[in-house]
Amino acid sequence: MQSDIRLHGSIECARSDDPQIRILLGPVPAALDDAVSTGANWQSAPPAFLLNVPGVVRFLVTSGREIVVEPAAGVSLDDAAIFIAGTAIAIALYQRGALILHASAVTHDGGAFAFSGASGAGKSTLAALLCLDGSCAMLSDDVSAVDVAGEHPILAADGRRFRLWDDVIESLDLADHRGRQVRSMINKYHVELPVPRPDTGLPLRGIYLLEALPAGDAPSVELLPPGRAAFALDHHRYRRILSNHIGDMAQRFGQMARLVDSVPVYLFRRPVALDDNARTVACLKAHWASLGTIPGSPPA
Repeated sequence: MQSDIRLHGSIECARSDDPQIRILLGPVPAALDDAVSTGANWQSAPPAFLLNVPGVVRFLVTSGREIVVEPAAGVSLDDAAIFIAGTAIAIALYQRGALILHASAVTHDGGAFAFSGASGAGKSTLAALLCLDGSCAMLSDDVSAVDVAGEHPILAADGRRFRLWDDVIESLDLADHRGRQVRSMINKYHVELPVPRPDTGLPLRGIYLLEALPAGDAPSVELLPPGRAAFALDHHRYRRILSNHIGDMAQRFGQMARLVDSVPVYLFRRPVALDDNARTVACLKAHWASLGTIPGSPPA
């Protein structure tokens, strides 16, 4: 991507003469004259999609290649940036035919493992815990794009840092790695962990749907049958309601079917209390040790 707007929390890379996605600052219409579907804050007129975040920012995404951004009067670009780096880019990826899970992911032994769930389910916290443990590296946070076109699904490497709440940063002793606030008046920050991270995607070995347990309960992993897995993952697509009005739904159903046919999906129940973190990590490690290799995985 090439952006005229500084997206705090994103990792800079070499400039390209032909970026896949360009982010521009400019005027955005209040409405699309030829809209074929509309919602409370959005309009779709393929190949364009207009989204308004009331009082913050409005952006127009076209053909999966261009995002034009216009902040609301008096709103700083820094406050608008989080919606560009998340929702706007996700819309562009959907226009390009991507399958996107609301998930964070880590690498382990040459493969990728994703943790999916609703906002506040602890996806980023769990992924950060595993990275700090030394057995994993960060692959993506919050927005996880999966390519199912090849022999085995590949989870793409993300270009963003972790976003963690202030209390999580303190509990994980990451104060020295805390960056800028994600958005003013919200105690969530960009965090770059002191762990090397890959710059290419890896074969997806497993997806875990997170469910919280009371403090002190034993964590558990349950393999879900394909039908239940597909239903649950579809519910946890990133910005699911918006995505239903972007691109080809039949194609997306096919992508989901290929995903659950190739990658096991588990229900991971675990307590989220700080004192239970060690047992949570140990449970996952034991589960990973029980898994075989997958086609396309490099040796551990």
